[in-house]
Amino acid sequence: MTDRFAPQPDDGLAPRPYAKGLLKPFKGKGSVLRLRDELIDETNRLTQTGIEISNRHNQRWLAALDLSLRNHGDSSREGLALSLRWRDRMGKKMGQHLWDAAMSRDDLSLPLKQDLHDLEMERLCHNAQVSMVNMTLKRIRQNWLPDMEHVTSVFQAECDRHYRLGNAVLRNATTQE
Repeated sequence: MTDRFAPQPDDGLAPRPYAKGLLKPFKGKGSVLRLRDELIDETNRLTQTGIEISNRHNQRWLAALDLSLRNHGDSSREGLALSLRWRDRMGKKMGQHLWDAAMSRDDLSLPLKQDLHDLEMERLCHNAQVSMVNMTLKRIRQNWLPDMEHVTSVFQAECDRHYRLGNAVLRNATTQE
């Protein structure tokens, strides 16, 4: 039996090029920086995709159901993709319960409920991509790069110390001769 909700390879949900890079071992700071840059590009693409999804559906039948999809996130999350959240049309309520309430309405036809289901699946897939990209980007910024800089600075300090010691030993050896 096939899973009818599994993403199809040509639906735009296929693995992005950066995902392949995550499966390879890193070879230093350069590859991590390259991954960071690719993820930043991906956050911009995902945010634009979220805008397109919400614009495509909010103008049509969702308004009649007092629902809308909106990008969610605050401005302090600079450089991170925004997820999509259900909102009422007035923007005062937010959450999954709004979608649940729409699905339980008796006045909606089964085809319209199928459309709501498909839209929710699209939203969930989009938010999963946003979550993975944001999580990886945060880890790079908060952990990996500072750790790599720390390791490099400790090693550089050791190199400098050994160089100074080596020069001191060399000077002492030449002055004793």
